[in-house]
Amino acid sequence: APTDLNVDVGHTLFVDVAAEDLDGIDRVYLYKNGVELARSEGGAPYTWNGNNQSDPELQNLQEGTYVITARVRDQAGEYGEASITLTVGDGGGSPDPVGC
Repeated sequence: APTDLNVDVGHTLFVDVAAEDLDGIDRVYLYKNGVELARSEGGAPYTWNGNNQSDPELQNLQEGTYVITARVRDQAGEYGEASITLTVGDGGGSPDPVGC
């Protein structure tokens, strides 16, 4: 289950979405404060800022509170989603990646 996260200013967020469905996964979309990121994932692993990936919307994060939402479309065209709240500030941050 997704959990909220606190990180330091300047943090680069790695996101790994664990998506599965009996109909199969068609595509996974990621949103930051309701705005869809520039790219989506059409095959596992469903990651952002992973190896050989560059997702500037999740890099060098500035102070504030963000809602990160993973939205999954299955092969039948149905959607499901999960969100976390990401708080970016000075000190007390966690280096852990976030999974949805």
